[in-house]
Amino acid sequence: MWRVDHVGRDSMYYEELRDGSWERLDLGGEMLVGRAHHVIYFGSREAWKRQPEWAQGRRDEIIDRIKTAFPIPDYEYSGEAVLTETDRRLLVDAAGGLSDEQCLWVGCSERALKGKAICVVHARQSEEWR
Repeated sequence: MWRVDHVGRDSMYYEELRDGSWERLDLGGEMLVGRAHHVIYFGSREAWKRQPEWAQGRRDEIIDRIKTAFPIPDYEYSGEAVLTETDRRLLVDAAGGLSDEQCLWVGCSERALKGKAICVVHARQSEEWR
């Protein structure tokens, strides 16, 4: 059994019932203005190693659970290797599709998002660097 919820304006948490008590992972986040109303910060795979022992080796499983409760396009995700192909398709759909133009990011051969100069991967990276 597991659950997720918001704490205050920006943060969220993931909890799991383990041996009769709830264990918690606190998740950084930030409220946004726009279609997505929150971003969830998952951090890097290396940073995940600082999570409690019960969460070790389960990063992808736990992130997938959180994403089912806090889905695209209402939520954005930030962190190393957190976007799946399904996530990318949802983001492309939310942007209105792809243009016929190539992404202008140096060395990228992906198609740009409709009305944008860059692809979904680089659009996410440029948002993370704001």
